[in-house]
Amino acid sequence: MRLAGNAGGNVTLRRFEPALAQLFQRAKVSVSQAGYNTVADVLQAGCASVLVPFEGEGEREQLMRASRLEQAGHAVMLREGDLSPETLADAINRAAVLERRDIGLGLDGARRSVSVLERRLAQFRRGQ
Repeated sequence: MRLAGNAGGNVTLRRFEPALAQLFQRAKVSVSQAGYNTVADVLQAGCASVLVPFEGEGEREQLMRASRLEQAGHAVMLREGDLSPETLADAINRAAVLERRDIGLGLDGARRSVSVLERRLAQFRRGQ
């Protein structure tokens, strides 16, 4: 990674981190793109975050997600075209003072879906 040579001693760069969700719980600020899973992990951890949404190839989903989270006070958004060392430092400083809070994000949708389907199936069987 080209960035590794410029990183300070207190910076760790990784292409992939399998325990990312757990690291967010200890982080002061996360700097991430705004993919669905990453944002869910950041929100679940209550981690302050700077979101730099991927905007290439006509992509709009990450931009919309990051924008809504910034409007709700859960993140600071920095557009790719505005990214520079100065704007990133400013965004990190602004994110660092955001109040860490649990927003009650439910990430157990699969389990809840099974429960709903089982209940409906039981109702259907009783009706026949």
